[in-house]
Amino acid sequence: MPGLSYNQLRNISRATFSGLIKLQYLYLHSNALESIDDGVFAEVPNLTTLWLSDNKLRNISRATFRGLIKLQTLILENNALESIDDGVFAEVTNLNRLGNEVHINQMRLITCSWQFNKSNV
Repeated sequence: MPGLSYNQLRNISRATFSGLIKLQYLYLHSNALESIDDGVFAEVPNLTTLWLSDNKLRNISRATFRGLIKLQTLILENNALESIDDGVFAEVTNLNRLGNEVHINQMRLITCSWQFNKSNV
C-alpha cells in the first residue's frame, strides 16, 4: 500500500503512476494537492481505494477519475472544492463509498449528476 500522505505534494502529473498496473490502494491524503492532471489514474485501472482528503483540491474535472472502473472507495473530505464537472463519476460504476462527509462549503457550482449503483446502496 503506497503511502504518499504527509509529503506536501502540490500536483500529480500524468506519468506519476506509470507502470503500477497492480496498484489497488492509494493514500494521498494530508498533502497540499491543488491539482491532479486529467487521466493520471488511467495508469492504475485496478485501484479500488483512493484517499484524497485533507488537501487543497478546488476542481474535479470530468477526466480526473477516467479509467477507475474498479474504484469502490473515494475519500474527498476537507478540500476546497469549488466545482465538480458533470460526468465525473461516469466510469466509476463500482463506487460505493464517497467519503464520510464531503465538505463543500466553498462550492459555488456543482453540475454533477451521479447516483449510487442500486446494488451498492
